[in-house]
Amino acid sequence: MAKSKIDWCDYVWNPVTGCEKIATGCIHCYAEKMAARLVAMNTPGYGVSVSTQSDINKTMPILCTTPAGKRIVSIEPMLEKVNLWIDHGQGVGDLVLDNLDWVIAGCESGANRRHVTINAFRDLRDQCKEPTTRYPNGVPFFLKQMEIGGKVIHMPLLDGKIWDEKPS
Repeated sequence: MAKSKIDWCDYVWNPVTGCEKIATGCIHCYAEKMAARLVAMNTPGYGVSVSTQSDINKTMPILCTTPAGKRIVSIEPMLEKVNLWIDHGQGVGDLVLDNLDWVIAGCESGANRRHVTINAFRDLRDQCKEPTTRYPNGVPFFLKQMEIGGKVIHMPLLDGKIWDEKPS
């Protein structure tokens, strides 16, 4: 386990070397370079990285039915507006957010980045702030970075607040 430079965790554990490019956001994947696949938390948890609604539709049924202390979805790079409040079948039910403990989001960075609107991040934040069975105040939301005025801003303000929530 090593100290991490990733904003939303303190330590990382990398039991795997490399990864498979299975999602739309993997084209410019920073995680491939680091081979950081799992985040060590106080309670063992599992997470997935997705970028589009199609990615979410494929991975959420697996994540939401896998026994885990914490379930995390990292929407990085977020490439389009996404919906986490839909029925994904396979016994998951209508409220995917009821099965999640943390949502992390961020835009793509780099010279060839693909753009997503601020409203897409705002909509995701609003979905996370809806009450769930386990989180009456909503699922913790962490906004890592967002493009504003053509520049990628680290830990940006969204509607006057830095969204750096973490699960307890």
